[in-house]
Amino acid sequence: MKTLKAQVSRDSAAVVECPFCRSSRIVDAGKFRNRRDPLKVVCVCRQAFYVSFEWRGSYRKGTYLEGYYSKLPASKEWSRMLIKDTSSTSIGFTTLATHNLREGDKVKVRFAPNDRSESETERTAIVKRVTEDKYVGCEFVESV
Repeated sequence: MKTLKAQVSRDSAAVVECPFCRSSRIVDAGKFRNRRDPLKVVCVCRQAFYVSFEWRGSYRKGTYLEGYYSKLPASKEWSRMLIKDTSSTSIGFTTLATHNLREGDKVKVRFAPNDRSESETERTAIVKRVTEDKYVGCEFVESV
């Protein structure tokens, strides 16, 4: 079963919507702040699903873009990636090959936005999360 994401506001409120009946309710997510695994929810329609809470300052927009990353310092080798989500302060991507990235590593990412008329973007980021399925979550070092 796919885990749904709920964005948490500054006052720790999150809207949880049932994927089956579309009913929703506001939840005080503050008590789940340190929870690492998804929360199992049973709706009034008696269907169960999982929710994970997003505690980020800016919302990550889902996307599907091709790009490249390079581990710093001074690596001249660029590897291919598929960008899964991005925001003004962060990026999440899946590497296409096995990698040696670890939390705390510095990387340079390069990609072209959806609109091909825009020029390519190159940013420096710090790796914040690495999962077994080659997903890498990063926070940009400098702001736009």
